[in-house]
Amino acid sequence: MEKMRLKSLPLVSYRLFILSITALFLCSSMFWGCGEESTDSVFEENFSPYPDIVSSRGGGTGTQEKMKEAMSYYSSKDYKAALPLFEELLASDENNVVVNFYAGVSYLGVKQPEKAIGRFEYVVGKQDATFGTHAKWFLALAHVKNNDVETATVLLTELKEGGTSYKTKATRALASLPKIKRTVATKESGEVGNVYAIGLKDVTGVEYTDVGIHDDISLRTGDNNDKLYIRYNGLYTSGSTIKLYNSKGQMVHGEKFRLVEKGHEKVVDLAYLPNGMYNLQVALDNGRIIKQKVKLY
Repeated sequence: MEKMRLKSLPLVSYRLFILSITALFLCSSMFWGCGEESTDSVFEENFSPYPDIVSSRGGGTGTQEKMKEAMSYYSSKDYKAALPLFEELLASDENNVVVNFYAGVSYLGVKQPEKAIGRFEYVVGKQDATFGTHAKWFLALAHVKNNDVETATVLLTELKEGGTSYKTKATRALASLPKIKRTVATKESGEVGNVYAIGLKDVTGVEYTDVGIHDDISLRTGDNNDKLYIRYNGLYTSGSTIKLYNSKGQMVHGEKFRLVEKGHEKVVDLAYLPNGMYNLQVALDNGRIIKQKVKLY
């Protein structure tokens, strides 16, 4: 019995070794390791086809009948059968918002995000009251599927900050996306973390030369260069407003609070913002507005 037991030990150890290596391989094969999600998994978790809200409309013409046929395939998730019909309809009316929208969703259904992007961009550009916001959500997912994290982040942030019906979904998707890796700059180069000042001016037109330092506030980044800390150097009883705009003039972060005590630090999350130029505005109760250009790279 003792000999049999001794002989079985190497086999058990070998099996444990194989299981350990297999687990390690599976873990490392995921995006950036265990615990983080890939863009494919984020897409799969968030993609759900938009319901058919057009087939119930009146019909009778050949075009309307073809649209009904296409939507019948679409509703049964037979996107391969629906797409040729959608494309036929678009060949005769390329500006049809409804067909562009459902064709875009169908392209996502067959995992062709590059074709879906063009369809959704058209609908978003038309600012259609019925499909515009939905198209922006699916456009964001198309960029997620296409592994374009930066563009997806911009769209999701707009949905989150814009008070749309997709606020909760966009917030969840942003939290799941792989964080954008940034370069850590050196202070010797005149930069602080991954943020630097190009020219700091207040409402009086006075230009500041010190990077990230003002009479009223001080700026710094966190250890991971994914947060901007705004430290107030005075007491502001009527509060302050913080706004961050992207290069297109769209506000990507904004908040207002009533009382700011001296030494208080406010945190602006930069982790999910794409690289580029941003304009930070900090308004104080003394009427002063501090503006700083921020670059993420």
